[in-house]
Amino acid sequence: MIYNLSITSERHMDDTITALATPPGEGGLGIIRISGKDALTIAVALFHSAPGKSELAPQKVVFGEIRNPDTGQCVDEVLLTFFKAPKSY
Repeated sequence: MIYNLSITSERHMDDTITALATPPGEGGLGIIRISGKDALTIAVALFHSAPGKSELAPQKVVFGEIRNPDTGQCVDEVLLTFFKAPKSY
């Protein structure tokens, strides 16, 4: 069987998207990729670096927490890094 997997709806190349970048199953670390023009804005709104740790800078790994923006409650401890376009893939 041959399936046509092309997208027939309008593409929105300026959209900000997320994708799971680690395989399903149990593991010590999961990777979620955020890509697009608003990716850094979204990450900054959710991420809080640990006390005494550096703030975000391109291509640097920073330890901190993802917090619920409504409650401020910690969702999980994370390592966050970002890569500025055009060197973002």
